[in-house]
Amino acid sequence: MSPRKAIFTPRRRPDPKRYTARPNREVLRRLAGYLPPLKWKLLGAGACMVLATLFDLGVGLLATLFLGAVERARGWVE
Repeated sequence: MSPRKAIFTPRRRPDPKRYTARPNREVLRRLAGYLPPLKWKLLGAGACMVLATLFDLGVGLLATLFLGAVERARGWVE
């Protein structure tokens, strides 16, 4: 086969039935056993995310107020 023909030869699509994973009940039960201990960790992580977002907004507000005060002070000096 020439290199040019190899480049333009269309590829065959893989059979989707061959690559689909079938859920195993034993594996799903074992994975479900990990969820109850994770529940409190996920709730704690969500609360920390909310607090970090609020602190970030607070810092942004303080920076805006500070820079606004600097601009006002610069206007008084000139």
